[in-house]
Amino acid sequence: MAVLLWPNALRLNSAEKQTLVRGFQASLADNGGGGTPTPSPSATGSGSDADAVIGARCGSCHSPEAALQFHASSAEQAETLIDQMVQQGATVSTAEEQTLIDCFTR
Repeated sequence: MAVLLWPNALRLNSAEKQTLVRGFQASLADNGGGGTPTPSPSATGSGSDADAVIGARCGSCHSPEAALQFHASSAEQAETLIDQMVQQGATVSTAEEQTLIDCFTR
């Protein structure tokens, strides 16, 4: 199996990450592996608060699209993910955390 390396080692900027995500999604759709992605709150017009929090708090480490596509089966699962991100350096207020929990459990 060949190992593919992205130029500039493992340092991807936001645009490069988004390009990779779109490529993975297109590949999955082309191969019947997942169908259409879960619509993000911004696509439904109901997630402007979540979009703002994710853009401000999550987008510096990974693409906001990845966070917007995450769906938790429970508030506890969403809280666990948020706690993991905080342990890795994310900062969120109590209000922002509740906004994210609401978004992830819709």
